[in-house]
Amino acid sequence: MGVSGSIPETGTNINTIMKIIELLAESSNQFDPLLIKFWNKHQDKLPEYFRTGETGCVEAANDLASEIGGFAEVVPIGRFSSSKKVGGWLYTDTPQTDLESFTQKEITAMKKQGLDPNNEQDRVTFISKNKLEDEFKWIPHSWVEVRGKILDPSGFYIDGKSGQFDRLVNNKSNLSQRYTYF
Repeated sequence: MGVSGSIPETGTNINTIMKIIELLAESSNQFDPLLIKFWNKHQDKLPEYFRTGETGCVEAANDLASEIGGFAEVVPIGRFSSSKKVGGWLYTDTPQTDLESFTQKEITAMKKQGLDPNNEQDRVTFISKNKLEDEFKWIPHSWVEVRGKILDPSGFYIDGKSGQFDRLVNNKSNLSQRYTYF
């Protein structure tokens, strides 16, 4: 390759991405061939697909569905509607305590309890005090389904740390059971 350094704005080292691609080739039996083909074809976009935040998974799912065509359905990213979950959600092992995980109603309740939403420890206290640990393990996510089979081009990755959820899910057996479309 002869290229070294970082990809602008992502900080992802080119050598790291190349190592991940090598791991893909070695571990093709662990991932659906459609995902491996997709990742190999879109090496330049992997840093975008695997970043946290809602746009990475949506972009990856849309790109994968466009490539597959026909029977591929993009599950829209989860959101709240009238205080109920709709769309795609993934269940993790760890409650998410980032401020973006809280609804405006929860932020208001936190303030009423004398807690500061901008303070991570106060957010953890709010979750614990209100017994919301299970609720905060759900993360909005988008993926592709083909005839009932889940293909997640951005959540989990071969190196065990590049995907959005690799650090949040300890037991990676039966991953399909963690995906829910409300």
